[in-house]
Amino acid sequence: MGIEQASPFSNSTSGGYYTRDSAESSITSATSSLVSGRIFADQDPIENNKPIMGVTVVDDYGSTQGTGSITVTSYLNLYPVASAAAATDALAITGGTVYHNDAFTVLVPEDAGGYAGDVTATIMARNSMGSTPSANQIHWYLDPSGDAAKIANLKLAINGTTDTSKVKFGSSFTNTLGVKGLTASNGTASIETYATLTADNTGINGNDIALTDTVGTVLVNESALASGKLAGGVDGGTHQIVLTAADGGYTNLLVASTTTTTDSEFGAFAEFQVATSNAVTATNLKTAINGLDRYDAEIDSVDNTKINITQSVGGSSGNTTIALTDPLGAGMTAVNFTGGIDPDLKLQGSHNGIDWVDITILDSTFPGSTGVHSYYPDLTNTYVPFWRMICNSTGLSVGTSGTSKFFYLYK
Repeated sequence: MGIEQASPFSNSTSGGYYTRDSAESSITSATSSLVSGRIFADQDPIENNKPIMGVTVVDDYGSTQGTGSITVTSYLNLYPVASAAAATDALAITGGTVYHNDAFTVLVPEDAGGYAGDVTATIMARNSMGSTPSANQIHWYLDPSGDAAKIANLKLAINGTTDTSKVKFGSSFTNTLGVKGLTASNGTASIETYATLTADNTGINGNDIALTDTVGTVLVNESALASGKLAGGVDGGTHQIVLTAADGGYTNLLVASTTTTTDSEFGAFAEFQVATSNAVTATNLKTAINGLDRYDAEIDSVDNTKINITQSVGGSSGNTTIALTDPLGAGMTAVNFTGGIDPDLKLQGSHNGIDWVDITILDSTFPGSTGVHSYYPDLTNTYVPFWRMICNSTGLSVGTSGTSKFFYLYK
């Protein structure tokens, strides 16, 4: 149902051109069929003259809002601080199953903090400490007093010591450094039988630290390693999401954080907490987006790692990009805002004032739901006695209140 102008048009003339404008028309929440409301200028259309241009002033009518989404694909890649590679319980001593000359190799690459030239250390168990290790060997004492003493000596072989009764280092190593770039600490399953290894340097290079049993099969706990290597090293970086609001006045920045769920400043900046799962991280991101006041965010009903985002302001200006910065590798994916549609502005002609057809508009503007919008028609070979303007011909929801006024210039 069209909503017609309330009053007939008034006329004026200047310089051979005629102008016509309507009285202001109002739509309120009490208007029937508001959701499909259209504003027609058809109470008093132009008769027997050609419009040169037209203008409508529209105030506070709505339009279809743009929607987009963000999906959290890897919360691990979103951590904004660097972390070191590690392997929990990577070394093991189990009763009498480790023997004299049992050995494993450790390679800490130079770029992960190891010795220059990527020195591979061979760490060898010994029943006595009388012999001298070769350049790339480290001997450690297989103390017969028990597993706790054995694992303590093995940790010294990694961490360094000057006590040659427990560990001897080959000439490639500095005894106070041990295996440079690597630290051994107490195990988790048992401090008497396991040792955990952690890279000294943070970052992804620590994921190349490799351990391999060469004699015997006990010392390296292969189940604790990722393909024989430490894992979990992550480079530092700032993961960001940039949202651009439909009103054009705000570009909003969201930053991954480990300390806060959301912290919004002036609606332009927010943090979201990276949790220990994709789903919880997505929930925190949703909270942060809703704190920006220009978007409505909800968790997807099917995928709990996906946040569906709707622009608070409608119109095609809300079809903006969602820009992601993932310095550590993809932690999120995004679908840009689409579907924002403005009410249209049309010029129509009729041979009888009843049956109307659209007239081609050469140029028009409809920048949003508020403002002055104009058209310039192509009147080539167009001869009709009746003309009218229409705003929102497709019947979009135009909100709950608003006003409009039409102007014609014709001759």
